[in-house]
Amino acid sequence: SPPTEIARCFFIDKEGNNWIGTSDGISILNPYEQSKEYTDFSMQGDVADKAEEGFIGSSLQSEKKIWVYSHRYILCFDRNAGKFKNLEFPYLKDRISGLVVSGDSLLFIATFNAIYRYRLATGKIERKFPGNFKGRTNMTFDKYGQLWAVTWTNGVYKFDSDLRVRYHFLKTDSIPARQLHHNNLIAIYIPRGSDSVYIGYNGGKGYSAIHAQQNTVSSYIIPLARENERNVANTINCFLKDSKSNLWIGTFGGGLFQRNFRTQAFSTINQSDGLKSNFVNGLVEDAQGNIWVSTSNGMNVLQNEGKTIISPDNEMVMCTNDFMGNLQRMDPESIVAFNTRKLIVYHTRHVMEKEKAGKILISDFKISDKLRPVPLYD
Repeated sequence: SPPTEIARCFFIDKEGNNWIGTSDGISILNPYEQSKEYTDFSMQGDVADKAEEGFIGSSLQSEKKIWVYSHRYILCFDRNAGKFKNLEFPYLKDRISGLVVSGDSLLFIATFNAIYRYRLATGKIERKFPGNFKGRTNMTFDKYGQLWAVTWTNGVYKFDSDLRVRYHFLKTDSIPARQLHHNNLIAIYIPRGSDSVYIGYNGGKGYSAIHAQQNTVSSYIIPLARENERNVANTINCFLKDSKSNLWIGTFGGGLFQRNFRTQAFSTINQSDGLKSNFVNGLVEDAQGNIWVSTSNGMNVLQNEGKTIISPDNEMVMCTNDFMGNLQRMDPESIVAFNTRKLIVYHTRHVMEKEKAGKILISDFKISDKLRPVPLYD
């Protein structure tokens, strides 16, 4: 940052560095180095110990606040302050299995044996719904304000805002059109403004789309030739419907799939194509239409519907292949990701500009110590 807040002169050199002159000295700023905001957990006091346990998910409150949670802790990252804040919620005997934010005032917290509605302003639990939720509960809201929760062993719940059950979807539903393919679930995703609720199954059972109002269920299996490949490809961690209406599906060990909106055909992108890992934790589309893919071995960015795969850094490597919902879009130009060591806000446009700037231009080279000019073309 500049020595003072008042700049007296400004200059951009041929390398793109910004020279800022003030009454107290000169600062040199490389704009490409401003493509990320780092928060190191080791510099956040007791947050480092909490992070070591392993965050398992996140929920976005606003462009400036994101909530992350482990089985024991809930923390709020304040982007303006650049640090985490502890949530002083009442002691919960059960381990935490899920969390979702509703506006600026409410948290819905799932534990192994209940879902709670917690009001931030008062610091009090207002509602409790007892149930068998076990180790993983992912939740989200639809456009009607209904809360949806997919559970590890007990199907899908649809609640109203007061945690009253509107419908409980199970494999054994007496109405065939409302039957799930399985009761073991990992993923849930509702595209903005859509009536479709996408849910992803554990154990190679594929995915379903539930109509938010009619409660009808349509189930799908990603088709692959070999049975062992079908199993890993159909254990679903996450979804994304992009701006072209293509559906992207991240799997637990089977890589990434795209279901084309026009043809409904599936295409595959996996580690052999350049993806850092076949274990996909999160999917986000940026303002330029690039697809950001968080994997257990780091971050990728897909351009041109996956025809170009970029690896922007080696920062987001996980210590395990276990699913961690660690990727969120904060605003049109920023996404946030985290692991057990750090949280990074990526300024997506700047990251992509840096990738372009990093390309190598070869003007000549030598063969057997003889200089060979390379013709340049537009």
